[in-house]
Amino acid sequence: MIPIEKFIEHLNSERHLSKYTRRNYQHAIENFFEWLKKSEKWSGDLTHITKIHLKGFIIEFR
Repeated sequence: MIPIEKFIEHLNSERHLSKYTRRNYQHAIENFFEWLKKSEKWSGDLTHITKIHLKGFIIEFR
């Protein structure tokens, strides 16, 4: 299971969030990774995601 799927499953099994909330989380995460790929500011390694990446994504999509 890939990390995103594990997280979404966690939201279901541990946090008991609705399917719509889980769907929205998944879409937001997918949009973030698409933005990272297009921005060329990311090495592809999950451990190298920083606050700067997150801030850039949030600013661009406000």
